[in-house]
Parts: sequence; structure tokens; C-alpha cells
Amino acid sequence: MADAHISKKTYWTVFALLMILLFLTVFVATIEGMDPTLGIVAAMVIAFVKAGLVVWYFMHVKINSKLTQLFVATGFIFLAILIGITLTDFKTRSWEKDGYQENVDRYTSPYDTPISMEPQNLEGAAAEHDADDEAH
Repeated sequence: MADAHISKKTYWTVFALLMILLFLTVFVATIEGMDPTLGIVAAMVIAFVKAGLVVWYFMHVKINSKLTQLFVATGFIFLAILIGITLTDFKTRSWEKDGYQENVDRYTSPYDTPISMEPQNLEGAAAEHDADDEAH
């Protein structure tokens, strides 16, 4: 393993590929009329490829042990899972023209009760609470 190394030609090739991917990222970001979700997914895929190249070649994971490669791959998998969960949360929210608008009739409790039907959100609940405060 001590004799293993990466040649300068390989470094320059990876650098050129990273520059091509950089220009591809900029090109994808400037496409008019592209669905924003598709643009985000394309940018994330390109970013993962670039990060993989940097880790594989410039951080010398390619010439390290199989255990090191397993840990790096596991880190990438968990990062992909976390980003995927974040993007699904982002995509399923109710976005309005002027910003985020929470949908109060959405079923959010474990008992499939709309938020508007919770006791504290029923009509007159605040008035009852105020009357209790005045009595004490």
C-alpha cells in the first residue's frame, strides 16, 4: 500500500472533469423554464459526483483500505438519505405566492384529527380560557 500513488496525469484529468462539471452546474442553473425541483435534483446529482471525485482521488480514498472505502461510502449514503428526507419535506409543504402558509386543516395528529378540531383551537376556547383566568 505504501507504493500506491496517483499520477499527476490523473490529478489533471480529474481537475478537468471537475471544471466540466462546474460549467454543467452553471448551465443547468441558467436553463429558462426548467422545473425548480428538477433543477435542484440535477444540481445535487452533479454535486455528489464532484464530491465523489474529490474524495476518491484528492483525499486518496482510492488507494486506501477497503474499510476506509466502506466508511466513506456509508457517509455518502447517509448524506443522500438526509438530503432526500429534507427535499421531500420541502416538496410536500403548502407554499403560497407570498411565502409559507400553513394548512390548518391538514391531518397532523396521530389520531387523524384536524388541527382545527383540537380542543384549544375550537371556537370560543380562548374566551373560556380568559374567563377562567379572571375567576382566579
